[in-house]
Amino acid sequence: MSLADDFASLADDLALHAGEPVTYTRGDNGVSFTIAGAVRERATPQRQALADGRVDFTERPQDWCVRPQDLDYGAGPFEPARGDRITDAAGRVYELIPRDGEPEARPSDPYGKLWRLRTVRVA
Repeated sequence: MSLADDFASLADDLALHAGEPVTYTRGDNGVSFTIAGAVRERATPQRQALADGRVDFTERPQDWCVRPQDLDYGAGPFEPARGDRITDAAGRVYELIPRDGEPEARPSDPYGKLWRLRTVRVA
């Protein structure tokens, strides 16, 4: 067994034991499908303000980890993109956007067995 196989096995176990069902909506075509094992990751609220003090709000970021094979609505796996959305079981909606100098989506491990999706709660 190779290290890549070990990462794949860990990704499967993580999705099975720590994942939750979410609805993923593709931004460019609006197609939605269910991911059975999306895993919540970092979720540290960040306070934002404009320099002149007119706007002061708390951003609610939420990272998710998903297996690449779960990003498939029937046309084969695809790479996540800015504007795609994740809706959790409670109806909270998160949109993929780049944050903290990182892209909205990137492989989470050296073998690409998990994608880290950077989102912010929008509804």
